[in-house]
Amino acid sequence: MRARLLGSLTLLWAAAIFVASSLPRDGPIPLPGAGIDKPVHGMVYGVLGLLLCLTGRSRGSAPKRAAVAAALLGLAYGVTDELHQTFTPGRTASAADVLADGIGATLGACLALLAPAGWLAPNPRAQDGT
Repeated sequence: MRARLLGSLTLLWAAAIFVASSLPRDGPIPLPGAGIDKPVHGMVYGVLGLLLCLTGRSRGSAPKRAAVAAALLGLAYGVTDELHQTFTPGRTASAADVLADGIGATLGACLALLAPAGWLAPNPRAQDGT
């Protein structure tokens, strides 16, 4: 149950990132400007890295393995997000944004290592269908 909930939250967060990066630069919703956009990228991808790592751990991955996978997946999603933005009016791809995304995902994944293992352990009753 925890793995399913965490997986769903992770997908919802990734979808929210996609929607936010689909907004045009001069659209009705103001976007972070220069100087603040990198910390925003880091925080947004930090949450993604945290959720990815918690999801991996809840599915039985070893903590360090889950953290590395989460950091790499977060970075990869950042790259695809930047490519996606090249198709959005007024938006461009930025290597600095990808760097901020990767740093954020890595820090979030590392933070997820602090979660108690017992909290993330799969529920044995759920595996036998009860």
